[in-house]
Order: sequence, then C-alpha cells, then structure tokens
Amino acid sequence: MNLPNKLTTGRIIMVFVMIGVLLYPYQTMPSLLVNGRPIPLVYLFSLAIFILASITDFLDGYLARKLNLITNLGKFLDPLADKLLTNSLLILLMITPAWLVETSMLRIPAWAVIIMITRDLTVDGIRMIAVSEGKVLAANVFGKVKTFLQIFAIIFYLLNDALFASLSLPSGWSITEVTLYMAAIASLFSLINYIQQGWTFIRHG
Repeated sequence: MNLPNKLTTGRIIMVFVMIGVLLYPYQTMPSLLVNGRPIPLVYLFSLAIFILASITDFLDGYLARKLNLITNLGKFLDPLADKLLTNSLLILLMITPAWLVETSMLRIPAWAVIIMITRDLTVDGIRMIAVSEGKVLAANVFGKVKTFLQIFAIIFYLLNDALFASLSLPSGWSITEVTLYMAAIASLFSLINYIQQGWTFIRHG
C-alpha cells in the first residue's frame, strides 16, 4: 500500500474513532464555555479529528498526483473516506445523546441531512451508470460549493455556534444554521445538475 492510500486508510480509522467518541454513553461531560455557548470536550476532540482528517484528504490527493501514485484502491478509498467523514458527522450532529439533552447544543435538522445524503447516494449511482457507459460526468460548481459550505457548517456546529454567539440575523437563524441551509440548497442544485447530465443513461437503463 502506497503512502497516499495509507493516509486515506488512516482517515477512515480516524472517522471510526470519532464515531466511537461521540456515541459513547457518557453520564456527564465537561464543557468549555465560549461566548456563553457550552462546547462539550468530546466535540472539541471531534473537531480536532475532523480538521486532521480534512488535512489528510488534501495530502493524499496531492501526493498521489505529484508522485504518480494514483491507484484503483485509492480511487475507491478516497471518496469512501470523504463520505464517511462528512455523512457520519451530519448524522451524529442531528441526534441528541442522553448526556446532551439538558444543554443548549445546536442540532442539525433531519431534513438537511436527508437532502445531503440523498444527493451523495444519487450522484454516486449516476456516476456508476455513466462509467458503465464509458462516460465521465464532470464535477459541477454546485457540488464544490456544497462541499465548502458543508465543511464549515460542520465546524460551526461542533463549536455550537460559539464563533457567532454575539451576532444575530433578522431571520432569527444563526450564521451556523444559515451556512448549513446554504449547503443543503447547493446540494439540491448539484443533484438536479447531475440528474440532467445523466438523464440519458438513466432513461435508457
């Protein structure tokens, strides 16, 4: 296994460590108070893992291209690691563990999680169909915007909106929530774009 694939495998391992940390049935959990917002220590630990995993995501792709180490294993593992990282956190930030019930943690709404995961599953399916027809569907700008906004939304939720606690929007939403809603909207546009690109393959399947 080459270095880029080792980094990707390490990222997958980090994801499962993070899942275990967030799902562990704690009785109580100390929090750090930032701008009046409580941030459980396990969320700060998960944030550190998320940032480290995101760095390895950049490094494995960069090294694979620079050192000409692109492999089929890497093509399989890299998107798998990315989806595991983001979708696991979206789901975990949607549910409320028993030890968090009494806190004022922001929770990601289920509808946004459903939209973003549905987009990922559908796009992956369309791409597989296109590849079977000898075609490659190019990434669209909405997908890139979705990824950018999704990463920052996850960071902001892990920090419980502490970065923007003193700011208020006319809508009553927090900047953290607005970032997530924009990511969900970008996901919808990306999904529509991919369906349009792959409609020929889907229709004749």
